[in-house]
Amino acid sequence: MSQYATIQDVKDFGIMPPEDVDALETQYPGFVVRQCVGVSSHFDTKLAKRYATPLGQVSGAYDPALVFNVVQQVVARLYLRRGYNPSSQQDQQIRKAYDDAEEWLRQAADPQSGLVELAGAVGLGSTGPGVTLGGPLSYSEASPYTAFDRQAAIVRGGGA
Repeated sequence: MSQYATIQDVKDFGIMPPEDVDALETQYPGFVVRQCVGVSSHFDTKLAKRYATPLGQVSGAYDPALVFNVVQQVVARLYLRRGYNPSSQQDQQIRKAYDDAEEWLRQAADPQSGLVELAGAVGLGSTGPGVTLGGPLSYSEASPYTAFDRQAAIVRGGGA
């Protein structure tokens, strides 16, 4: 069972005032943490198509984009518990943040055309992380003449 966001993350990244998060946690003990776990599990089920889940941490933390998007969905659920007015402008922004997080998740889970790569995540069928810095893009010989010698050997049928 994974938990990509904590109560402190909800206070830091969410648009709900921290005192409202504390009030909900006081009124419904453990509710915020359970929402974090539930949304994290939702993300895991979608990301399992592309990555080995639960996702690992990089340098002791999860990918900040992952945490941010989990928090957006958690905050929307907290507002639903606290009270919600879908016709207000602010509450429409909450819904938009939720929908944007769901779209981000869809992009991150799409192995063919997804535009999102998670740092440190191990892709299915690979042995390394989902995002790497790459390797050398050029090749150099010890001598400037070695390439010509190799080319001549190939033409003569001697191989490389």
